[in-house]
Amino acid sequence: MKIKVEGWHTDIYPTDKEIKHETLCNIGGEAEKTCVWLIVAPTGFECICHHRMAFMVLADRFRKGKTTAKKDGCDFVNNLNIPELGIGEHTLNPLEDKLLES
Repeated sequence: MKIKVEGWHTDIYPTDKEIKHETLCNIGGEAEKTCVWLIVAPTGFECICHHRMAFMVLADRFRKGKTTAKKDGCDFVNNLNIPELGIGEHTLNPLEDKLLES
């Protein structure tokens, strides 16, 4: 997962494997288990959970129940400590982190 932290927003780019993983994005899975914050951007899939401008637009639809995906993010992204990461580009592997915990 590539994470680009900027001064006013954070871009998160999950890998193909991550977008399909049931504990992360779960694309192609049941609506209740699919992350609402995964979108298709010009550069590919992007998680907008920490991208405040894009988040606000989709959050309103999500709160009103007007999205197909129903999961409010994944634990990995929801618990990211963005200030701790700091401004810049970072690469994290949530699947390996998950395996190390078990």
